[in-house]
Amino acid sequence: MMEKLGVSLKKLITLHSTIGDAGIIQTSKGTILLSWFTSLAYTSPTWKWAYQKYNRVAKKNPDAIKKEWLGNWVRRSSDDGRTWEEPVRTHVTSPHGPIQLNDGRLFYLGIGSWNGAHSVVAEESYDDGVTWKVISVVPPFEYMTVGFSEPHVVELKSGKLIALIRYEPKDSSGSYLMQTESYDGGKNWNAPHKTPMWGYPPHLIELNNGWVLVAYGHRRDKYSKRACISKNESETWDIENEIILEEAYNGDIGYPSSVQLEDDSIITVYYQQENKGEPTSIFTTHWKLKKL
Repeated sequence: MMEKLGVSLKKLITLHSTIGDAGIIQTSKGTILLSWFTSLAYTSPTWKWAYQKYNRVAKKNPDAIKKEWLGNWVRRSSDDGRTWEEPVRTHVTSPHGPIQLNDGRLFYLGIGSWNGAHSVVAEESYDDGVTWKVISVVPPFEYMTVGFSEPHVVELKSGKLIALIRYEPKDSSGSYLMQTESYDGGKNWNAPHKTPMWGYPPHLIELNNGWVLVAYGHRRDKYSKRACISKNESETWDIENEIILEEAYNGDIGYPSSVQLEDDSIITVYYQQENKGEPTSIFTTHWKLKKL
């Protein structure tokens, strides 16, 4: 079964031009943790659409303000979002933000600079997101020179951490998700390796029966949001039975996020155009695997 819902994003375009990839979780203590990064990409002519629309606004902002707020951030609310504490800098950023591990730590795998190099870096927080500390860096692989970003990680009941990384080489035919694993709570990582899933960016969950689900945008013909299952803790992926959740008009799609409900059905949220040529909208697909 599948249901979808479209909501216009016209009023959010300005926000997205300065604040990117806002993620949100609620911790076991009830704290709401919001994560995001700020960017000055819209001040560069390279980003033609944003530059034409917002560069005049950027010129009005003092350089001191830009310097103060440029970077990666989290912000906490302990009263269900009614009030918010001051923003706290993090070393990394990734679209879905941190996760909470079984031992209570908040764990954030994202992109950050390490020893002067663009890297996949892991941070942890023992105080519910008040302070953060870098604990590890994913080993570089032969492809990790350009085009990798937006990792997401899931912790399995066994304690294994699985991370998938968006990868975009110059030859887009090679844009397969890269995978790495940790067996010691994120202190050490295996060398990343290619998966059979073409698309990006990824979002991972462990299903009620122990299978692993990844959802991602397939930004080539046929444009669509897709999902794939692993029944053996990501040792292999069932790409032969790749799931098409929803087709789209073009490649301006993706950033899916999934959650499984008590009845084993799954809700996946993502963005794409509702009608060709219109601004993108938020969609929800409510679906269920044929056999669990």
